[in-house]
Amino acid sequence: MKVFLSWSGVTSQEVAKIFKKWLPNVIQSISEEDIFVSSEDIDKGSNWNAKLVEELENGNFGILCITRENIIAPWIMFEAGALSKFSKDTRVCPFLLDLTKEDVTNGPLKQFQIVQFDKNDILGLLKSLNKKIDKPLENTKLENNFDKHYADFEKELKKINLSARTITSRLCVHPDKLECDRLKIEQELVNIKKSGIIKVFENQKRAVIDFIKDYERSDVKTIKILGFRGENFVKEGDENWSFIIPTNSYQETILGDSNDDNIIMNRYEAQKLPDETAEGFKKRFRNEMLHIQNILKDYPNNTIYLHNESELPFRMVFIDDYLFLNTFPKGIRASEAEVIKIHKSSVLYSMCEAYFNKIKSNAIKQEKNNI
Repeated sequence: MKVFLSWSGVTSQEVAKIFKKWLPNVIQSISEEDIFVSSEDIDKGSNWNAKLVEELENGNFGILCITRENIIAPWIMFEAGALSKFSKDTRVCPFLLDLTKEDVTNGPLKQFQIVQFDKNDILGLLKSLNKKIDKPLENTKLENNFDKHYADFEKELKKINLSARTITSRLCVHPDKLECDRLKIEQELVNIKKSGIIKVFENQKRAVIDFIKDYERSDVKTIKILGFRGENFVKEGDENWSFIIPTNSYQETILGDSNDDNIIMNRYEAQKLPDETAEGFKKRFRNEMLHIQNILKDYPNNTIYLHNESELPFRMVFIDDYLFLNTFPKGIRASEAEVIKIHKSSVLYSMCEAYFNKIKSNAIKQEKNNI
């Protein structure tokens, strides 16, 4: 018995992980090894596409983890179609975390058995799954196991459901806000990482080393940078971007506003020195930011913009035809985080460029308001 859990986007991925851990508690003949989640079950260095196709072909039961952020995601639709196509005996059930059945009545998912985040619906899902097993549990035994473990499952889902609802409400009320762009970038990033068609580096130094294999420093013509403090663009060393960025290239640099206490204090816990007070940290950090900004302002073709985005989950370095994208959780330094290399022909490149331009536009408006 093989169960395939399909996901797309950060929230959907969390749902898939919870299902993977919970299902064996209710139906013991299904182990975690029988349940496939691509982010958990494909080893680094493996042929991603080949493994994914193999699991799709072997899947007896598919659960699509559907959220408001991925309801029309191409990847979910691809896996749903593939599961149905590879085997007529494969059962496919979309599970709706923060949606209702009415939300999907006009879409391609309506052909499947829809399961809402509802106790009776989820029991029905497990009964359908149980029927596909060679030696299914008796209904009474299944229901007893379900009642015993459902509360833990519901508790875990509600944790991420609350987060999903918070994000969704912000997007619906303020569709022009950056949260919307961030969410779309994160979803697209997850999708193309699953496809295995982009280059991923474990940290900034690896990305720099890869870049200088193909480029001479003098060949770089255009640089666009979105960051926070910017030390990695002025500090010498072959692990930093300054190693390959010539100071006379055309540049646009967007950094954090050193006059904004919120964006400085957002980094206090992660970057404070031992026993450093909040006021001491603020003063030191502001001085470092100003010092770096003054260095960059001396570059002949560099225009500096200052943003006040305290939650900036990306750092972007556009170098001619390529984007090097950092995505890092709070508390992780950008130089130590994973870096993705993207060519300008990619949809993700265009999305990131639009994100860059929106922050630039906001920074220009902010500067005019301060004059």
